[in-house]
Amino acid sequence: MKKTISIIAATAALMTALAVFVCTDVKFDNPLDADGTNYLGDYMSGLKGSDKDRCFKPDANGNPTFWSDTTCLPSCDGVNPGIKIVGKASVTTTTKPGDEASANDLKKWLHLDAGNWKDIVDFDSGKGGTQQPYPPTVSLTKDGGGPIDLKTLVITKDTIRLEPNTYTITYKVVKDTCIGKIPSAVATRTLIVNKYVPPVGDITITVKTPNPVQIYEGTPYQDLGADVYIGTTLTASALDSVVVRDSRNNVVSRVVKPNDDFSKVKLSDNPKAGETFTVTYYASNGGKFKTAERKVEVKADQTTLPAVIVLNNYTYKLNGKDVKWPDTMLYIGSANYVEKGAKAYKNTGSGIGDEITGPNVVTITPPAFGGNDNITKQVDYRVEAGNGYGAASKKRNVHMVEKECDVKTAPTVNVSVSEITAGTPWDYDKSWSVINKDENGGGAAFKYFIDFNGLDPDKPVAKTGGYKVTFVGLGKCGGITEKETTITVK
Repeated sequence: MKKTISIIAATAALMTALAVFVCTDVKFDNPLDADGTNYLGDYMSGLKGSDKDRCFKPDANGNPTFWSDTTCLPSCDGVNPGIKIVGKASVTTTTKPGDEASANDLKKWLHLDAGNWKDIVDFDSGKGGTQQPYPPTVSLTKDGGGPIDLKTLVITKDTIRLEPNTYTITYKVVKDTCIGKIPSAVATRTLIVNKYVPPVGDITITVKTPNPVQIYEGTPYQDLGADVYIGTTLTASALDSVVVRDSRNNVVSRVVKPNDDFSKVKLSDNPKAGETFTVTYYASNGGKFKTAERKVEVKADQTTLPAVIVLNNYTYKLNGKDVKWPDTMLYIGSANYVEKGAKAYKNTGSGIGDEITGPNVVTITPPAFGGNDNITKQVDYRVEAGNGYGAASKKRNVHMVEKECDVKTAPTVNVSVSEITAGTPWDYDKSWSVINKDENGGGAAFKYFIDFNGLDPDKPVAKTGGYKVTFVGLGKCGGITEKETTITVK
């Protein structure tokens, strides 16, 4: 690695001519010594021609500039940089779920939150240990075990993936801009992770999933129930009561001491589509009380839900791997469009059900591919209502690309989102745009395809380090641009 240091900000204090030349004790803070002598000028005049050409080169304005390769760096001064712990040298946390403060402290101590170093360690600038250009590195070691990979460590308010144990956090700072024995220094902090044990007598109610629950109009409701823990012990028949209320907070039904028989929990008679209910579970122990809730949503009769059409994909090669995507491109005037087809499924209200089989279930209507329009055309797919499903339609994009172009400049891809919410479907089509740059002028080009790289846009799940998602844009003359963006799920 090479870097330039301006002569105006540098002076030479001493030069020793050896067979292998080393620039020693070069001062970069003052170009003159105490009596006004230009040390840098003296330093340059004493160099041999080959060394002068190697260590000094003109900058953009023609001024000589100190150009250091590793043999032109100053010799190490032998003084270790200074570093010391800020705050407690021994810290404690627990694996208690929901303890956001402890999770944030742990991320701070390990410098995983991009916070300021001054809140973790202090630098003794008198020993050269300033934060720049010597930022520390952080490592974590389990006592009696090996190092922990911080890149894969999961720390959230609900999850701390560290076993209960004692650990050592090591902060190391190195003065790596010199030749010789490179000075370094370390400071350590003890981390104690304790297993969370709820106090004896504390009550926890765990509502059995899924929550919320969706039922269809005319379908009987079967409550899934809840588990009660006293301390860490699962306690059968511990619920005092279960109460169901409608959206107006009116009590619909009440079951006292259900004794784990949740068939007694009822909604109102004949609940209608659009109605919502709240099921509240009550428990107590030794004067302590706890409640938990489940939401119940009533949907329209399942037979009226539209079918789900799934388009068969095309396969694209991206950086040596296959990427599946439903849209494609076609050169203007070409008759080589290849139809991949589609399948239809029943709609369960919360996902895809059984496949709808039979002749001509999905009707496919392609557009007219003739003409010279440099646009996106669409293939229509249609399913008519049948037994247990409603009518549905879907479209496939076919981007019409000009083949004979003098200028095939690749388009510009812009991505406007870097963070999405866990569990919430991501409307990714609104998160990026493609601008044309070839001879057809500016304006929008084509959104070709996306490599989600393991991210499910319908049900995003948090992942340490995020997901490397690649957006591929297609110019109107066929130019291709790939843009990789890290998408964080929170």
